[in-house]
Amino acid sequence: MKRKLTAGTISVIGYCYLFLLAGCGQDSADNSPSESPIPCDTLSAEVVIGEMMGDSSYVFGEIAAAVPTEGSGVAVLDIYGCDISFFDSTGTFIRSIGGRGDGPGEFLLPLDFAILEDGRIAVVDLVKRRIDILSNEGELLNSLNTDYAMLPFSMAAVSDSTFMIYYYSTRPGEGGFDMGFNLEIWNTSGLQDEIWSWRSEYTGTDFMFSPGYITCCGENGKVYYSSMDNRQFFIDYTDITDGGSGRITAEAESTEADSSDVGYIEPKVYVNYNVGDTPVDLESESLRYRPQIGAMGVDSQGRLWVRRGTSDAEDWLIFDESNEIVGTGTITGIPEEGRLNYVINRHGAVAWAPFTDEYPRIYLLSAD
Repeated sequence: MKRKLTAGTISVIGYCYLFLLAGCGQDSADNSPSESPIPCDTLSAEVVIGEMMGDSSYVFGEIAAAVPTEGSGVAVLDIYGCDISFFDSTGTFIRSIGGRGDGPGEFLLPLDFAILEDGRIAVVDLVKRRIDILSNEGELLNSLNTDYAMLPFSMAAVSDSTFMIYYYSTRPGEGGFDMGFNLEIWNTSGLQDEIWSWRSEYTGTDFMFSPGYITCCGENGKVYYSSMDNRQFFIDYTDITDGGSGRITAEAESTEADSSDVGYIEPKVYVNYNVGDTPVDLESESLRYRPQIGAMGVDSQGRLWVRRGTSDAEDWLIFDESNEIVGTGTITGIPEEGRLNYVINRHGAVAWAPFTDEYPRIYLLSAD
């Protein structure tokens, strides 16, 4: 079921003093005075896209990724259909590209994509071991072969024809193979730079992954990332336009993972690989610590939204372009579905549940 309401842009909608911010992560019992008002943004699910049955344009098999598009719409990648569907700000279907197959512009197992600032679309296909570059209409322009299978966790446009991709992969190594995580910068011609990585040779059944999982996003020429192996709240960033870098910090919280914690989905990595004639099929150990940061995104005002990964509530911090905290944020109007995936960019904000007991749907978020 979907509600066709107009979705607005992300903007500051009001001001709340810290001792009144119960919905934005502050204890209402704290009556200490505040020197200045703190902006408090609220994003609400104004449009819901997805149906259990009915028009196939609105029925998703499994949502792998979603990207806010120009005009506050959204593009949705469905693994089952191997296609990307485009919807406007009211949730109305516009068109789809791709499809299952081996032909030009078709996919076998697409897992993530980025809509570049020049309108082209980069799509990671796990089975084909490549990144396809498509026109906005879905025509295959060229393919970037990787020689190994990328299992992407995050992908986003950075600037012009450039995009970032964070992924897991296994690769042949000395006497076997190694496994690990990479955050890289690509453009429509190929790999440009490695921003961050953790890789290790597989050493047997007792092998434990390093906490390699990170949260990352890209926008305005920068790549922001926060590693899970650091227990303090900080975000590193790299500016690909001038090579600059820096760090954003804030107050940290407890990081120990709890098996009963339903607010955090521990990422699992499944590996199928051949070493010589020996097949390898294993599941990684669960990660030891939960991240300080659960989601990030840069809005139309150039502000960085950061979701505290250690909170079950919708507790966001908002940083300006000088890396100062300028407000807090919360998200409302989404049914209780466990931890959600979020994407925020200059065109808008969307959310979806990677696992649901009902049926897949996308929430378009806008300011109240």
